[in-house]
Amino acid sequence: MTASTPLVRQWHRTQQLAIQPDGSVLAEFHLDGTEDVKRGVLSFGRPVEAVEPGGLGGGIASEIVFMKGVYHRGPLEAVRTA
Repeated sequence: MTASTPLVRQWHRTQQLAIQPDGSVLAEFHLDGTEDVKRGVLSFGRPVEAVEPGGLGGGIASEIVFMKGVYHRGPLEAVRTA
């Protein structure tokens, strides 16, 4: 996960942060699953990108597409088409 501003909060006991030459922050975690990370990335919005594992970015993209449907069609229509 990368971010343009430092992540000063301790999110997980395995967390390791590394400031990159461009000023972004690379955060590494050793986790059993990705659901909590997916919610965290979504909560940060545009400044954050999930780099690994490969499937995490796809899961986040799917969630964004679903959310877009909720806000463009309305919640009941989005649920019916999911």
